Amino acid sequence: MKTDSLNDIADRYRRLSTRFTDLVEAVPDDRWNRPSPCPEWTAKDVFHHIVTTEAEHLQRMEMDLPEPIDGVEPHAAWPIVRDRVQRALDTPEEAEHGYDGMLGHTTFAASIDRFYSMDLVVHAWDLARATGLKAFEQIPADEIEPVRRAADSFGENMRLPGVFGPEVPVSDDADEQTKLLGLLGRDAAAVAAR
Repeated sequence: MKTDSLNDIADRYRRLSTRFTDLVEAVPDDRWNRPSPCPEWTAKDVFHHIVTTEAEHLQRMEMDLPEPIDGVEPHAAWPIVRDRVQRALDTPEEAEHGYDGMLGHTTFAASIDRFYSMDLVVHAWDLARATGLKAFEQIPADEIEPVRRAADSFGENMRLPGVFGPEVPVSDDADEQTKLLGLLGRDAAAVAAR
């Protein structure tokens, strides 16, 4: 992988994780148990998913966290995990660590870019919708196409349980964010529980 590509991946994760952190910090304490657009998940479950899946990926790559997070609340665990992922992306030897994943041979950095940065975009929308933080519901315009490409790369695996739900039909004249959310099984027109 070219150094410029590694820098782009690291910078993208930095931007998205910062935005996600800002969102998490903006959620009022009394909104964490609200239902999210992810079936059977609360807002807190969405946040927990982000923390644990990134931590599990680090563990698979044998990249130790600076301190254990087992049993630690997501608010305390997230900075530990986020900063360790960023350090790995900023360290070429770790970023280029290769392994065989479910879609073939890849690297730590490529997986972060394809899966985990996408999660930060999509689940930020889920969390914002669940908690009524409209300022965070707008997906960054420059993320629409990368997320669409990543989702399309899953092929039929996109509809496996635990990945994305069934596609939600949208009108032909819908905006690009609404089309993307529909592709990912999310109804952008649904009103969040208040």
